[in-house]
Amino acid sequence: MFEKLMGDTGRAIRTYAGDKEFLAAAASLAANVTWADGEVEEKEIKKSKQVISANPIIKASYQPFEVEKAINEALDRGETRSGRMQNQRFIEAMQARDLKDREDVFLIGVDVADVGDIGDDEKKVLMKGAELLGVDGVALMG
Repeated sequence: MFEKLMGDTGRAIRTYAGDKEFLAAAASLAANVTWADGEVEEKEIKKSKQVISANPIIKASYQPFEVEKAINEALDRGETRSGRMQNQRFIEAMQARDLKDREDVFLIGVDVADVGDIGDDEKKVLMKGAELLGVDGVALMG
């Protein structure tokens, strides 16, 4: 009971204050998925903005231009191997968070990958994201 109360309180505080860790992780996974096949499609960028902005934590905390800025920064990093690794570090930083938040980040990545068909390159990036987040990617994609 106490753990649930503390988790709910922490989530409320992050929503009010702006959850930078969540936004960075979601934008980073979306960017790595977008770059998975070596091409950045406008449809994938649009989907990233849509699904990240729709998340209740983000919606309550950030203006659309702030979400767009985070996505653009993650996409810029994703253009290089070292940048994709930095994106992975932002994703991995979510490991200490509760399962719901980590699953939400993963599902944002799945939604972005689902523009068209989810290809093998995108699946590989998603499974790495699931590993970094400590979630069951196969079950969540099912």
